[in-house]
Amino acid sequence: MIAKLFLAGAFAVLTIAALADRPAEAGGYPAHQCTATESHGDFCSCKKVDNHEGGNQWIKSLVEATQVKPSGKPWLEDSLPSNATWWPRPCRG
Repeated sequence: MIAKLFLAGAFAVLTIAALADRPAEAGGYPAHQCTATESHGDFCSCKKVDNHEGGNQWIKSLVEATQVKPSGKPWLEDSLPSNATWWPRPCRG
């Protein structure tokens, strides 16, 4: 019984970790990290980030450099949306 609970718990942890880096709306990493802001619209990373940690670092650097305040849940995009501010500028291929 204990072994079954341990295996079930380990499976749940692995499943949650895998889903954390694979948002359904964008198909997963690598992807452009995007975030909405309170007063400056949407911002997206020029370069694709490789994982959740890369996305977190991009948001932290955006806030430090621009003083914008993110609002809502960040998301991923496969290509850069034309209606977002791309950061850092200029974007280089």
